[in-house]
Amino acid sequence: IILIGFLLMVGLEKWPVTRRLRAKWRSRERSRNPLITHFKHAFYILRHPVDGFTAIRYEGKGTYWSAAILIAGTYSALLIREYVTSFSFQLTAFVNVYTVFTQFFIVWITWVIANYLVSSIYRGEGRFRDIFIGSAYALVPYILIGIPLAFLSNAMTLSESSIYHFISQGLVIWIGLLMFWNTQWIHNYSVGETLINIFLTLVTMIVIGILLFITLGLTSDFISFLYEIYQEVSLR
Repeated sequence: IILIGFLLMVGLEKWPVTRRLRAKWRSRERSRNPLITHFKHAFYILRHPVDGFTAIRYEGKGTYWSAAILIAGTYSALLIREYVTSFSFQLTAFVNVYTVFTQFFIVWITWVIANYLVSSIYRGEGRFRDIFIGSAYALVPYILIGIPLAFLSNAMTLSESSIYHFISQGLVIWIGLLMFWNTQWIHNYSVGETLINIFLTLVTMIVIGILLFITLGLTSDFISFLYEIYQEVSLR
């Protein structure tokens, strides 16, 4: 299949009609809608991640609105995968929409905050805006591949599970690489500095999680204490 696809690509590349269509497509009138332009940049990052993430930092590409829409799209893709994926590959019987949102959003926003805090101390050049937008744009592959894979899983059997898991793991690796390049080029790091930054970011995320857990626990106990005092006063 790969060989046939390669031969078709070479044949189409040399076909005069293909060249005329490509020239016509390149000379088309470009959309001037800022939101559409920023979405195009998200797809540009998939092909040229280094230039794409550098443009977010130094050319002001991307907005909070486009990033928020992509985050919402990623959350929708997560729900679609939970609901649509064949039971042969996912044994989830009940999907809690609120739990999926909480787990996804808390992990993502904690990554953004932790990375900003670490990079502020560790010679990072990226602003909070750049980290927020870049981390959202790095999730685009999950929307493009995760949704079709969920529907495709219903046409697969267990004997084809290796294909499903190969694509799933490749998707995770792709997003991981985009996150790596995002951290590297947003902050203008070397490879070693990027690895140290990611490690410190993960440690910071754990610390933030522990602090939130303690704070929520103490808050819950304090509210219960106030409620018990209220009951004592009202009964007496």
